[in-house]
Amino acid sequence: MRRILKLPPLKITPDSCVSSEQNLSNTYKYFGIRQLISHGIFDSCFPLHEKLDYSISNDRVKLRTTWATICKCLKLQPIDLIRSYMGEKVAFYFAAMGSYTIALILPSIVGVIVFIYGVASVTSDRPTSDICGSFGHNTDMCPLCDKTCSFWKLSDSCVYAQISYVFDNVATVIFAILMSIWARGFVEGWKRGQSELQCRWDSIDFHECNEPIRPDFEKQVRSKRKNIKTGRKESHVSIEQKLPKILLSISVVLLMCDPAGCMVELSIQLLIIMVGKQIVNTVIEYGLPFLSSRKLCKNTDENKKQWEIDNQLDVFDWQMLLPEYLEMTIQFGFITLFVAAFPLAPLFALLNNILEIRFDAWKLLTRYRRPVLHKAANIGIWTAILSSISYFAVLTNGAVIAWTSEFIPKLAYQIIEGKGTSLDGYVNWTLSLFPISDYNRTGTMNPNIPSNLTYCRYRDFRESIGPNYNYTSLYWHIIAARLAFMIIFENVIYLIVYLVELMVPDVSSHVQEAIDRQRYSEQSHRDSPPKTPSAQHVIKNHKEHLFLCIEAVSEGTSAPITNFLITIEDRDPKCASLTRILETIFLEAWYPIIVATNSREIKQN
Repeated sequence: MRRILKLPPLKITPDSCVSSEQNLSNTYKYFGIRQLISHGIFDSCFPLHEKLDYSISNDRVKLRTTWATICKCLKLQPIDLIRSYMGEKVAFYFAAMGSYTIALILPSIVGVIVFIYGVASVTSDRPTSDICGSFGHNTDMCPLCDKTCSFWKLSDSCVYAQISYVFDNVATVIFAILMSIWARGFVEGWKRGQSELQCRWDSIDFHECNEPIRPDFEKQVRSKRKNIKTGRKESHVSIEQKLPKILLSISVVLLMCDPAGCMVELSIQLLIIMVGKQIVNTVIEYGLPFLSSRKLCKNTDENKKQWEIDNQLDVFDWQMLLPEYLEMTIQFGFITLFVAAFPLAPLFALLNNILEIRFDAWKLLTRYRRPVLHKAANIGIWTAILSSISYFAVLTNGAVIAWTSEFIPKLAYQIIEGKGTSLDGYVNWTLSLFPISDYNRTGTMNPNIPSNLTYCRYRDFRESIGPNYNYTSLYWHIIAARLAFMIIFENVIYLIVYLVELMVPDVSSHVQEAIDRQRYSEQSHRDSPPKTPSAQHVIKNHKEHLFLCIEAVSEGTSAPITNFLITIEDRDPKCASLTRILETIFLEAWYPIIVATNSREIKQN
């Protein structure tokens, strides 16, 4: 069976790529190696790894010995070598992770200092001493719930108060302010570093808008929507499909902290996420592949060819980078949004990322097939997401300091009571009285009342005389102070962030100069007439058209359908050099994953 596919004429103009894509998008929509694999015509298609033989020197061996090992975790990553072996898309991920990890060093050091200060000064904190001392032993607190809860002493919360002070002191407030500025500084610094990589890798004007749609995605979408820019209908995920996931995510965030205040609970939650969860994820994500790799090494025959060895490896899917970016973004959110509750979060994030980079490198080099080299201009939407988180971090840090921590009530006590810097009597100032005569009017409380007890205490600013027990004026003064602090805090930090953005442009001066030179050179070449003999010959004899055809010929009647021969042929031998260039363009347009070579016949097995 012989099948010949004749391509439409290609007009050599600046708009040739656009017109060709529009003409072919409908006719050959289902062409491509991905579609052939999804229909079972091919089993797989992947580029080969270089041989992992430590007696020879190749890129894979260099990466394995200098990058994908814990022993080299303190060395900088060979980003250019990663890009050469795995492509820009993978290289940009590791560049972003590396920049983020290096940026975590400074907040990790400051966070440790803040934590040490909290531990060292807890014994000298006056409110904590009052709770753990004689005042706490002599203060009866009201039950915390109906029926089952009983009266308790204030000193029972001594350990809770000590832990709370470690994570809630003046140093943590200063640290939260610095982290709000650091988050924005990191994003601006990454933009500069990203622009340098774009210039070095020639990705400034590259756009990924023409990336083919995955067949699995096309099967899942239920509707199509017209693209405003192109005017064509595209697969679209409706808001009804996204809404349940969005609401679930928002509900988790809203339920994370109780409105009454939960500094210790928030600290415990962050401790579990930043330490416990990361340890479990590391064991699952890298422990199991390590065991399977040991088993694979025992069963590997040294006489096997490289393609047979690679065929046993796991398939690398580009969607695998999505959870890696997501993990980095969530971690960045936790250490910037709630750093006031857990100053050690940057330190644990730093340690996790050092291991994460090396483990990911090890997996890509030894556990997965070699990725097809994909061009990329940046890390995509993740830069905008990180930027949004850095802005939102100012709001959350201001809210945590104002509404969850004790910073504002302590400051109000010192100002209102005229105590200066002293906090003597602060605990007693925050406790309201509740008479025992009104204790069990509803009949739902615990009837066991200590003898000679006339009133109990509870944490609030309310009147001591019923029946309504309204808020006192002091309560509204503190509320006003909290709101005033949030407004001042956010405006001052946003002003500092704005000044940082003005002083630190997204593109450094030397990179911008290189970009301007490159664009000027490209414009000069476009304005000048073509000088190559092949191009002049095409314009003169073919009226700016070049005729080619692609032939797909089966290798015989007995050969399976999974084997066929692709031949690209031109009709004018004088255009050989130009045809080789267009050969790659055509193959990438019709068969996106096939890598064209100078050979006129490419056998796909």
